[in-house]
Order: sequence, then structure tokens, then C-alpha cells
Amino acid sequence: MRLGDALAAGPAAPWRPRLRVAEVHLPALEALVGDAQPRHIKPSPRWAGPSAPGNAGGVYAVFTDEDGGALVEHDLAFGPDRAGGLANLSLKATGLARRFGPVADDDALASGQFTPSSLLAATSRLLGGVSLRDALAADVTIPSAQKAIGAGAPTPGPVPRLVADPSAGLAYLTWHARVVRVETPLFVFDPGPPASREPAELELRRQLDPGTGAPEDSVRGRLSSFSLGVPGLVDVGFSQLTFSHDSTGAGLDAAIDAVTFRGPLGLFDRLAGELGIGGSIEAGVEDGIAYVRARRSVPTLAVGVFELSNLELIAAYYLPLDERTSWLELAASSPARPFRVAVCGVGGDGHLALEVGAGGLQRFELGLGAAGGFALDVGVASGNVRMSIGVSYEWSASEGNTVSGSITLGGAVEVLGVVSVSITMTMGLAWEPKRGAPDRGSLHGRAQLDVKISILFFSASVTLTVERRLAGADPPFTAQVSRDEWLAYAEAFA
Repeated sequence: MRLGDALAAGPAAPWRPRLRVAEVHLPALEALVGDAQPRHIKPSPRWAGPSAPGNAGGVYAVFTDEDGGALVEHDLAFGPDRAGGLANLSLKATGLARRFGPVADDDALASGQFTPSSLLAATSRLLGGVSLRDALAADVTIPSAQKAIGAGAPTPGPVPRLVADPSAGLAYLTWHARVVRVETPLFVFDPGPPASREPAELELRRQLDPGTGAPEDSVRGRLSSFSLGVPGLVDVGFSQLTFSHDSTGAGLDAAIDAVTFRGPLGLFDRLAGELGIGGSIEAGVEDGIAYVRARRSVPTLAVGVFELSNLELIAAYYLPLDERTSWLELAASSPARPFRVAVCGVGGDGHLALEVGAGGLQRFELGLGAAGGFALDVGVASGNVRMSIGVSYEWSASEGNTVSGSITLGGAVEVLGVVSVSITMTMGLAWEPKRGAPDRGSLHGRAQLDVKISILFFSASVTLTVERRLAGADPPFTAQVSRDEWLAYAEAFA
């Protein structure tokens, strides 16, 4: 016979027990978070029995302090090292529910509604940059198909569910979150039309090694039928993006439907499509950053005296596996393989790149160059003169502005194929910001002279280099006066 039955049978019972506060251990919560600290709970005012009406979520307890007076909110943080780069979760728990374990917003959950944003801290991120609070549906109705704890195999649903199997040393959290469109002036995440949206899936798992007892963590996440892009410039459409992370490392599997260039870049995209010029898509993990990169080569454009060649449009998505946010890169060629422009035979080259994250523009880079030359051959002797110049500008949100320029002059003479002389001079100047202080920096200059002489089977070369760095507003004394100059000055007064 239970104590409650005995008390109910005796109307004149002198006392009735009342639970004020209890100190409990929650195996699933402790295993997943990684601590063995007890928590304090007290009965929820919503609880009137497992089958009582008005408590659809089965909320039976709320977290409190050790005296049972003040309610307590527990943080269940899963950083990028645990949740991978796909989702950086910082969950909150205010109570316990029979159906789902630790929950937040227990009053709404008891009434059958769930507000996903109530479960998340402001630091929670999806895809390394999109605020999870903004990306989740405002309110969802708790489905009856999402099984209660202990009612067979767990059924993932819109309410996160924490499950433990102490006998197997296993704890895991499953969540199928409904996502919505998030757009900023420079970044857009679009899960598609509401009728066809698929939930974002996430499973965090921790299991103890049977032999050593050491915890082994793993995570699996999946997003389906969504796109990322820069409004008016590019859309990268994914049919599926799957991310996994465990003791063996990280894995990324991305299936891209299409990369669509818009606005001014759409002209090149349509031209390449009509000419049947394809592109390439690659994905992988490198230096702790998962990436998906699409390239589209633009055919050479020649109109009258104008020619544009070697242009390549690049759209890439980078997802760091640490606390850094993700970003999109949009580029026209690269420093290693710049595009080339020629007008009436006079040519130049260049490249352009910008990086955009959920917080806005992160980096902008522009490089331009030009080159020209003249050659003369009179039979017994030949020679040439050449010149090239280059200017580059780079801005980043963390490092500030970097500006550099260079000029190269060179020439060569050869007589009867016996004697040859070549001279090349290169000068460069760059302003480099100070790390951590973008408003301060240094001016760095470098000049180099290369001379090479060849006579029959003998050859010799000489390289002279001068390099100076001026930090701050005024150059140091040693940069203005050499040691020999100072000694000569001092001896004059000896």
C-alpha cells in the first residue's frame, strides 16, 4: 500500500507529507554536460498526476535553489567542439518534463505549446553565423507522435529530448527544429517555401568507453533544401548539408543544387550557360575549416580593341569547426591566377574578393596591375625593356586597411650570343596595420636590384636588397642615421 493511499483512507490523518525541495541526480543531463553535480528541484504547480488534463508536456518539476525559494535556470552549453560547426548550442533548462527531460518555458510547454527561442541563449548559432533564435519558428504545437521517455524508441521532434541509458553508459539529445528565413542586408539564409521546409536535425551523443570509462562524444547534423547567399549577387542552393564530428575527426557532406549569380554577375553566368561552359564544385575540411567551393570559368570576351580573359567567378562557403563564425566568399579570379584585360594591345590584370558573414562585410580585397615592354633586334645585338606596376588594397573587420604598391623595371642586352647583361629593379611599399589595433600600423618598404652578366661559359649575378620599416608616426633614430654615420659624427667632436 502506498503512503498516499493510506492517508486518503483515513480522513482524520494528523499530517500529510509535502515535498518542498529535493536534491536529485539526472544521469542524462550529467552525462551530456559532463559533470556529476546534483540539481535541486521542487514540484511544478502544473503537475496533478501523469494523466491529469492541462499538462500536455508532462511538466512535473522546476529547478530551484537549495532552499526551494528562488527558481534557477541551468545552462546546457554545447560549443563548436561538442556540437561541431553546424550548430553552436547554448540551451537553457528551467524544469523537467516526463516526455522530454530538461525543458524551458515550462508553463507554455504544459499548455501544449513550445517556443523554441525560449530554450536558447543569445549566443546560439546555426551554420556558424545565423542566430538560432531568429532562424527557428516562433511557436510550435507539441505533436502527440513525439513519444514520451520510456515509451519505446525515441522519436525526434520540434521539442529537444534528452535520453539516457545508464546501463550502457549512453546519453544523447535529439532535436528536429523547424527553421525560417533569416535575411540581413548582406546575408540571407533561406530554407525554401514554408510548405516544403524540412526541419534541421541535430543529435548530440556521449557514451562511456566500456573498457576505460572515458567519454566519447559525437554529433550528427543535417540541413535539407536551403540556400545561402549575398542578396542580389549570389545564391548557393543546397539539397542537403550533413555534418558529423567524433573522436576520429570531422566530416562534411554537401550536395549543391546550383550556384546562381545575380545582378551584374548574372551576365557572365548566362553567357557561360549559353556557351555550355561548365564549372566545378568541391567540398572538404582543411585546417579546421569545412568548405564548399564552386567555380565558373567565363569564356574570353573580345569586342573590337577590348579583350577580357582568364576570368573565373568563385563562390564559396566556409564553416570553421571552432568558435569562429561562418562566411561566404565571392571572388573574381585570384592573386595566383588573375583575370586579364587588354585594350589596343596594352594590358593589365587584377582580382577581386569579398567575404560576407551574418554580421556583415568581413573582408574586401582588390588588386590591379599593368605591364608593358619593348624589344629590338638588329641581328648582331638584341635588347628589351619592360615595366610592370601593381596596386592592392585589402580591408578586414579585424585588421583594418592594408595598402601596397610595387613597380618593376628591367632590361636586357645580348651581343652576338656571347655577351649578355640583364638588370631588374623592384620596389615595393606597403602600409600594414598593427594586429589588434587597426588604426595604427607601419610603413614597410623594400627595394631589390638584380644584375646578371654572362660571357661565353662564365656567368655571375649580384643581388642588392634594402628594406626599411617605419613604425608609428615618426621613424626611429636608427632608421635615419646608420652606425657608420654616427661614429663619423662622434669622432668629429673627439
